[in-house]
Amino acid sequence: MEDRIIEIAAIKYENGIETDKFIHLVNPLMPIPYAATRINHITDEMVADADTERYLIPQLIEFLSDSLLVGHNLNFDLHFLEVAAQRYGFTVEYNYIDTLSVSKKLFPDLLNYKLTTIAKNLGHNISSMHRAEEDVRVCAEIIQIALDSLE
Repeated sequence: MEDRIIEIAAIKYENGIETDKFIHLVNPLMPIPYAATRINHITDEMVADADTERYLIPQLIEFLSDSLLVGHNLNFDLHFLEVAAQRYGFTVEYNYIDTLSVSKKLFPDLLNYKLTTIAKNLGHNISSMHRAEEDVRVCAEIIQIALDSLE
């Protein structure tokens, strides 16, 4: 069985200020595996009336055009996007910064570099982690801390 995207969150920032966002649940047109629901708390019922990849992927590609992507362990998410894009005849390639490697430099004393560990270290309530929008916001904070440390 092939995994599918069930949630998309992309937020644009300019000079540390949110300027636009693209946040959607995605109907994968197949049951969500229980293991995935345990992590992200997204159920089949939540996505039943959501738009499908076929509709959302072209919009996401347009939204991301000419953007520098930021994410945690980003190769994992980019693989999902690349496969989904290919299903609909698109090719995507992005410049990106992975906050996993940035976090290792910023927070050298953490026990691990899971996004939840970093979020907790930054004082976030981690109950909403593994939902796309909150994950994006934590990644944006990591990059802002990194940029501030350069000043």
